[in-house]
Amino acid sequence: MGRIEKFDAVKKKEYIRLLTAGGRRMACAAQVGVNARTVEKHMHKYPAFAEDVSYAETTANERVEGAMYLSAIGGNVTAQQVWLYNRSPERWKNAQRHEVSGEIDLNVYDDPRKALLDKLGLHFGRLEQAEAEGLLDGTRALSAGGGSESPPIRVDVLGANGADAAAGGMADVADPSGEGLGEDEDGRRDSP
Repeated sequence: MGRIEKFDAVKKKEYIRLLTAGGRRMACAAQVGVNARTVEKHMHKYPAFAEDVSYAETTANERVEGAMYLSAIGGNVTAQQVWLYNRSPERWKNAQRHEVSGEIDLNVYDDPRKALLDKLGLHFGRLEQAEAEGLLDGTRALSAGGGSESPPIRVDVLGANGADAAAGGMADVADPSGEGLGEDEDGRRDSP
């Protein structure tokens, strides 16, 4: 007596119906109770079945294309874009142009604290002097610019984990003048 096929004609017909309805190969195989590998073996063994699988998938794709076309001519701009990008990619490519402006800081700093202070517009010499005098203990009071008329600026250099802010932590800058040190024209805070 011959071997009974697990993937018989009834299951194959249901598999093709599910594919035509838009199902994916692996999901359809599971729904009819066979392994996706079994389906692949049958496709190699039975070329007519492989053609049926291909036709079912093409039918499902064409239905989606038709629905997209109807949506596109009905005024759906996204559907119009997708349709044109795929039907005529050489004429309708999705090219986006981005312009960047501003300055690029090409300075190389041997001390990461200097980079932070330069970004804040402060002088590194004052920091070194304060450290030498033992005035620094987590919070550093510095004057911007160097003149005595400048209000002091507090720079909290210890991050949440105790790391030096210039070495990767965050710097909390308090500007007593209220002029918004470190902000751009739109009032957004500029990160160091």
